[in-house]
Amino acid sequence: MKWLSFCFLSLAFLLSVAFAQEVWQVVVIQPKQGDLFGWAQDAPYITIQAALQRDSEFISPNDIVKRLFLTAQVFSGDQLLDNVPLWDDGTHGDDKARDGIFTSTYRPSQTGEFRLRVRAQADLVRNGKIVTKEFWSNFVPIQVVPIPYPHLVFPEPGSKTKTTVNVRARLLMQNQPFGESDETLQAKIVAQMEGKGIAEAPLRRRGSVLTGQISLPKRGDYRLLIAVTVTRQGKTLQAQSEPVSIQAVRMPILWFIVGCFFLVIYLLLPPKEPPLRYRHRVWIDGASIGLDPGEEKTMEGIKVKGANDKREVIVTTPDGKEQILQEGKRQPLSWWGGKERKEVVVHYEKAEPLREKPSVFARLLPTTIGRIVVLLLTFLAFAIWWHQFQQIR
Repeated sequence: MKWLSFCFLSLAFLLSVAFAQEVWQVVVIQPKQGDLFGWAQDAPYITIQAALQRDSEFISPNDIVKRLFLTAQVFSGDQLLDNVPLWDDGTHGDDKARDGIFTSTYRPSQTGEFRLRVRAQADLVRNGKIVTKEFWSNFVPIQVVPIPYPHLVFPEPGSKTKTTVNVRARLLMQNQPFGESDETLQAKIVAQMEGKGIAEAPLRRRGSVLTGQISLPKRGDYRLLIAVTVTRQGKTLQAQSEPVSIQAVRMPILWFIVGCFFLVIYLLLPPKEPPLRYRHRVWIDGASIGLDPGEEKTMEGIKVKGANDKREVIVTTPDGKEQILQEGKRQPLSWWGGKERKEVVVHYEKAEPLREKPSVFARLLPTTIGRIVVLLLTFLAFAIWWHQFQQIR
């Protein structure tokens, strides 16, 4: 009997020693010591992951640990800024429930240097009783710094574009234009289709303005975003613009072809013929006179002027009398020249019709009803095409 009591006491002693040698500690998995985060348009999302570890095992509530709570504390200097509860239930960014890794996402309210530690509160079973204990992690220093970020200006959201897209963006930092020199800064435009990046191109920087061009492989719906990277304290930080949805479409050519077709028809239609003009042949007492349209000549004191567009001439005697002579007519004329009366016979032999060739400028004018109608249709077709073209940037 004494031997059994001795064995029992020895076993209890060994168990208590083994339990006392267990190492319980809180480990911070993320963030790592000295991690650097960039504040672009908004505060960064900082993932906090921690676990209560016994020896090398992550602890989750079980027969030994009835309840377990982990809380992250964020300090700026010695001032406590935030308490952040951590979760192990598959929510709040936690990958897997009850795996012993507690997770949450934290967004700081300001830039600067911070210290983070995690407190674990555990209800442990000891000799049939529940004992509440606290465990603390070491402090993890992190830093949040402002970084420049892009704002996509062109193309505008929802616009239709060609497959070659001109891009324009502004660089900002803390809502102000960022034009400072930074040799580490690199920018590129990325085109995504169905969530996958299928094209990218570098952008040129001039002050706070980013410009460039990207070629899209095919027509369709795309999301464009700009990625900017900078190096701070030897670490690369990235900022992205808000994505812009666009549609790459085929250049509209149907109405352009229709307009060209009507333009060809317009040029082929004959212009209005210029009016007929006449060259005149007049005989005065057997002497022949040739008159161009509108020309005036004098013979034996008689002035003869040919009409422009009529088969007639105007004959004026030396005493100022005028007479209109029609084609084919013969007219004797008489007048007093001093004390003598003079007489001549004027014979309007014929009028030769002339038609001038229209000038190049006259061929371009809408001088007929048909030309007017076709020209209006041409303008309408080109107007529709231009409107469609303006919708594509």
